[in-house]
Amino acid sequence: KLTGSLIPGQLDTLARSGAVCDYILSEDLANHPGDYKLYIFAGVLNYDEKFLQAVKKLRQKNVTLLWLHAPGYSKNFTVDTAYMKELTGFDLAALPSAPAEICLNDGTMTGIAEDTLTPAFFVRDNSGAKVLGKYRDTAYTGMAEIREGASRSIFCGSYRFSTAFMRELA
Repeated sequence: KLTGSLIPGQLDTLARSGAVCDYILSEDLANHPGDYKLYIFAGVLNYDEKFLQAVKKLRQKNVTLLWLHAPGYSKNFTVDTAYMKELTGFDLAALPSAPAEICLNDGTMTGIAEDTLTPAFFVRDNSGAKVLGKYRDTAYTGMAEIREGASRSIFCGSYRFSTAFMRELA
């Protein structure tokens, strides 16, 4: 259910956004990063040093990196939110569960109303990230933004986003 929604489940949303898109395997990012304005990391639950270095190079460019659900939660066959921070730059913490829907600051919703994330991850309040939205009916930050040099990164705790959100982001 999760991997289907993380990757092929986004195809319709991306197509309806009006943005032109391409697909890169994470294994190819280091050698063939492309020259894009927006990179969506939909299924990067695990990563290695080569991928981490490729992401660090991207952060030196004028790009937006969108991280979904649990980016980098696993490394070297162990799980830890410290790995997520190393990869994404976000100071994240785990929750046993949270709604898979995020209420954005403008009152619109993104994600999947009828689903629950187990586990869920939120951006810590003291992290310095700009809060873009909270998990529905909670005080936990489910979407946030950080800037590093010319790049920006957005963490979306849900594994889906709305076409309207994608259109605005693009």
